[in-house]
Amino acid sequence: MGRVHIFISICLLILTGNIFFQANAQEEPLYFEHLTRDDGLSSNRVNYIAEDSLGFIWFATEEGLNKFDGYGFETYNNFPSTGNNVPDNAVTCLLEDIKKPNFWLGTHQGLVYFDRYKKRFSLVLSKRIRS
Repeated sequence: MGRVHIFISICLLILTGNIFFQANAQEEPLYFEHLTRDDGLSSNRVNYIAEDSLGFIWFATEEGLNKFDGYGFETYNNFPSTGNNVPDNAVTCLLEDIKKPNFWLGTHQGLVYFDRYKKRFSLVLSKRIRS
């Protein structure tokens, strides 16, 4: 199985798992608040939203990864001035590794592992096809 197939398989697992858990969730009152760039979100175009095991909300956007603690955002992107460099700003999906708890990110560059405590990103699988 090629690297591209592995990347696609991981993203499909994330999406199908999310649909399964949403379908089985209990009905609870939803409280919705609009969050935008004005609130600190790096982009108004959000590709994926997830709550981690520690209660933080993570937003995968076209301009990086954002962690929301209920009060404000911490942004991780590919702008050298921030020091929090994701290999690619376009984060398309994410999955928490609950044992650590760190994250696997899908980006346009490929599969990225994010160590949340060291705030370090590692490109694990590049989408470039090598001949």
